[in-house]
Amino acid sequence: MAKHKYQLVFQFACTTQAKYTDLIQLMQQIEEAIGHRTDVFVDGYDHGLGEFNIFIHTDEALELFEDVGEIIGALRPNTSFAAGYRAFGDYTYTSLYPRSSTTFTVS
Repeated sequence: MAKHKYQLVFQFACTTQAKYTDLIQLMQQIEEAIGHRTDVFVDGYDHGLGEFNIFIHTDEALELFEDVGEIIGALRPNTSFAAGYRAFGDYTYTSLYPRSSTTFTVS
């Protein structure tokens, strides 16, 4: 695994087993869609406190956010999510989505 500059996180509400199962499948579909890229590593997920987070390592956080956002929109058009990124070594995330959000945290 190559060392990347950023951790990009996609965050979904997840309070049921059915939603958890659906989000695992979505993460796998995202990984399949971007897995050919050498500048990306899907690091996995965590789940708890009503949220499900998908972690992706990349050197191009903004570009990858757009690409993965399009994938989510195509595969799950009615699924709401939040997204943010941080440089490795930083503890504060920059919020990317929703556009009106000024903060992003991972529980």
